[in-house]
Amino acid sequence: MPKVEPIREGMFPEIHREFLESFDYELTRADWAPLFEIRPHSGQDHTGYALTDNGKLVGVLGMIFSERQLAGKTLPVCNLHTWMVKPEYRGHSLLLMRAPLKYKNHVIIDLSPTEGVQKISTKLGFKTLDSTLCALLPTVLPVHENAIQACQQIDLLTSRILSPVDRQLFLDHSQAHMNHMVLETEEGPLYVIYSLVTRWRLNYCQIHYHNDDRLFEAHSDTIRHAIMQKTRCTFVAMHDRIARRMLLPRTLSLPIANRQLYLGNDEDAAHVDTLYTDISLLNLTSLGLKEIFRSLKVASTSWLDRPTNLAASL
Repeated sequence: MPKVEPIREGMFPEIHREFLESFDYELTRADWAPLFEIRPHSGQDHTGYALTDNGKLVGVLGMIFSERQLAGKTLPVCNLHTWMVKPEYRGHSLLLMRAPLKYKNHVIIDLSPTEGVQKISTKLGFKTLDSTLCALLPTVLPVHENAIQACQQIDLLTSRILSPVDRQLFLDHSQAHMNHMVLETEEGPLYVIYSLVTRWRLNYCQIHYHNDDRLFEAHSDTIRHAIMQKTRCTFVAMHDRIARRMLLPRTLSLPIANRQLYLGNDEDAAHVDTLYTDISLLNLTSLGLKEIFRSLKVASTSWLDRPTNLAASL
């Protein structure tokens, strides 16, 4: 009979070999590793649960734990990812999914569930997270060059200017694809974490975190212009639950790729960003191309599916 056990240090090589190595050829072992790192400040000594049968790994459910300072209080968050079970053990899949339900004091989120996972999770009590993507469009009026120069990319040495909480965020999100920008203002530093996402031949930058709503609202033109100037991206985006409390000029709401889920207090879930998630750590896209087509009432059939000759079109 298969049993569930916590994922401890040392189990990642087997997890990668059995489930992740052939899952997405664009992702390397080094890309996956941060999702299975035990962080001492997370309050947990494991990174999810494994399904085993006589010592053989047959299933996995990854969990990224974090203690966040959100909405003026400490919020324990758990991001679910990588729910995979070998075909012959699919009947035991729920053994894994029941494991997170015991974390009653956590906000449990799943930002990239498949349609099958959505159906199962909904039956287990998960609710839909308010999920749209807020696109910050290019500035119309010129931004003073001095303001752009004031936006500095920070590294391990210069990160000392950050608060202890923000410095820990920097250390935990130091992957090559993550960018860390600070704008020094008269009211203090504005710290922004973002990444350049390249999917479907479209480059856009996703903001995963900022440390101050009021400062971001006041300097959003400068931030978006600096990011676009550095990366040459098409636009800058952030999840609406991060942006909706601010009045930001020139924005456009875009649908996301997956229906995102949560379990926990409604008010707490409304403040959860995308740090300590597979979205940020694996640099996944949140943009739903098919959903955009639907929202614009444009057929989502790609040109590859169109008739290739006149006879086929008649």
